[in-house]
This record gives sequence, C-alpha cells and structure tokens, in this order.
Amino acid sequence: MRKLTPLEKFDTNLNGNLSIKELEAAERILELELREQKSDTQRRMTWVSLWAMIIFTAVLFSPLVTDNRINSLADLFGLFYISVAGIAASYMGTQAWLSNQTTANQPSYELYRRKKGNSRIDDVEGDEERTYQ
Repeated sequence: MRKLTPLEKFDTNLNGNLSIKELEAAERILELELREQKSDTQRRMTWVSLWAMIIFTAVLFSPLVTDNRINSLADLFGLFYISVAGIAASYMGTQAWLSNQTTANQPSYELYRRKKGNSRIDDVEGDEERTYQ
C-alpha cells in the first residue's frame, strides 16, 4: 500500500482531483491543527512555570539556602514570583477570553455548512477542481 501525499488525504470523493471546497476544508483542518499545537505549547509553558515556582519555594524553605543568601537576593525572588505569576495569569486570561469570543461570535464550521444546505463538503455542484497528480 502506497503512502498518501499530503494533498491526497484531503480528497474526500477519491476522484484524484481537489475541489475548491476540499481545499478550503484542508486549509481549515491545517489551521485548527496549528492552533491546537500552539495551545498545547502554551499550556506546557504555563505548567512548567507553575512547577518552577513550587520547586523554587520548596528549595528556599529547605536547609540548602541560608538566611543571609535569602535576604541578599530577596528583590530578585520577588521579580521571579511576579513574572511566573504573570505567565500563568496571561495564559488563563487569554484562554478565557478566546473561549468567550469563539462561542459568542463565531459559528462553527458545521453550522455554516448546514446553513448552506450541504451535508458534505463535496456536495456542491459546479465546483472547480484542481488535480494534485
């Protein structure tokens, strides 16, 4: 069995040609995949920041760090906590704002297709087609 090219996997009717609707659907799918990867990266960055804050605090309360060293670096510690909390707060705030924006202002792709009367992407007659061979 041969491996499908990147464009062939979006050919829903398997006719060897990509219609405009199939290309639009492929573009939408790729956009959603990239958005998901970006969201995963941001989520990981936030979790690493929060764990760094917890571990940093645990190290400060351990006998490994002397009181003199803590007193001399106290200003830097405050900056560290503020910056890490800022990373976490900006991630959570952005996610809340985006979820509110997408549910309130942007209908899903499925609803858009239903309004047009198409149950499938390739149900549109008179579509232009492009060959990927």
